Amino acid sequence: FLEKVNPSKYPNRKKLYNEPIKANYVQGSFMFTRASSFEKVGGFDTNLFLYYEESDLSMRFLKSLGQSSYLYPQQSYIHYKGGSTTKSILIKIEQKISLLY
Repeated sequence: FLEKVNPSKYPNRKKLYNEPIKANYVQGSFMFTRASSFEKVGGFDTNLFLYYEESDLSMRFLKSLGQSSYLYPQQSYIHYKGGSTTKSILIKIEQKISLLY
């Protein structure tokens, strides 16, 4: 919905881009940042476990340091989503707790 209403702020996630594009966040499995920036924002929030760490970090980089996140489409990788966890109701509960936090 947000991609349709405000595409300049919420770029289409399924489009293939040729140039780097500013993004609200990038997946944590392929996030790179300076250690100094990570330290300045206080590192990972220990209230978040397993989900939404990258969204939180990206938001704090932007709000605290004025540093945006970018997607570089020339780079690629394979990420096995959920590969480090087994499907269970406890994992789903943890995900929702992090989302609500």
